[in-house]
Amino acid sequence: MKNASKPLVALLFSALLLFIGFFSETLQAQTHTRRIHNDTIFIEFGDSSQMVLYLKNQQDFEDLKETDLNALVVRLGQYLDSAGKQTESLEIEVGEGTEKQVVQMEVEERQEKGKKFFQFRISKKEGVIVKTNLGLGRNHYVDTTNKTRVYHYRRTRQSINFDFGLNNYLENGNTPKNTPYDLRPLGSRYFAVAPTFKTQLFSKNSPFIIQYGLEFSWYNFMFAGNRRVSSENGLTFFDSPTDLKKTKLVAAYASLPFLMHVDLAKDNRTNLKLAFGGYAGYRVGSYTKIVYSLAGDRQKEKEHNPYDLNDFRYGVRLELGIGESRFDSGVRLFATYDFNTLFASETSPQLNTFVFGVRI
Repeated sequence: MKNASKPLVALLFSALLLFIGFFSETLQAQTHTRRIHNDTIFIEFGDSSQMVLYLKNQQDFEDLKETDLNALVVRLGQYLDSAGKQTESLEIEVGEGTEKQVVQMEVEERQEKGKKFFQFRISKKEGVIVKTNLGLGRNHYVDTTNKTRVYHYRRTRQSINFDFGLNNYLENGNTPKNTPYDLRPLGSRYFAVAPTFKTQLFSKNSPFIIQYGLEFSWYNFMFAGNRRVSSENGLTFFDSPTDLKKTKLVAAYASLPFLMHVDLAKDNRTNLKLAFGGYAGYRVGSYTKIVYSLAGDRQKEKEHNPYDLNDFRYGVRLELGIGESRFDSGVRLFATYDFNTLFASETSPQLNTFVFGVRI
């Protein structure tokens, strides 16, 4: 740094030392003015010099009070005084013995609104930003090798979730066996897409979040063997004379879920995510589909029909997962159970549908 700028640098360090004294309630009157704008503290000295401190939140304020700025400034001043020239970056050794650390900083001379000031930033080194308090307490390390999305706090956030799972039904508490409506368990698949809103209750540190929105879901009941379903003379299941490669009943619903989340994830620490609640939905469509071969050609038939399905469905849902972000669903296991029966008439099988799968 040029010799002519040394008095200005000395003034800068003197002001920073005075700022440290302010936190110990001994700030003297050498600075002309001190203005606080939200999270920025300005310390002005001389006719055109200014020091700016940026504090993001209350925790940064507490960390600053624990930081030995005096030791850092003294060593920084010694380095600049001995350098004899202006520099854009520097490394300063602080601490003794095993506590010794090398702090790399960037130095920038800036002017704003006709006022000149120096900005010192702890810089990136090997993908890590090091914020140090010189061995007098906590050291903070922020990994920047992986890109991380930073969110501003919002009480309500929106996302789109997808459910993939298997569906089946219970009859008198058990899955049907040796009945005309037996299912192929691995072929009976469930899918849903859900535009979702999450609203955090109470404060931004609260683990309680309510989830609501809209869900479109499709149940696929894949029948075993060559079984088919008909509703011409009441709901009946019968064997097809044709060898079927696939035979299923599909029911589509639009539902309104409402869940309470207890989400313990915070501060990038992996933790438990639990959600429970209910849903109510309306059937928006249903059809049967069969696939078979005829003269070596693949044939498909689809028939839309109510098939005595209940127009409404309602039940309970449970979700369980592990993750880091409080609002991010991540990957969760889920299970649902319909309280009402799948078919409406008492003459039809009394079946209660359930699903288990993964939400992403």
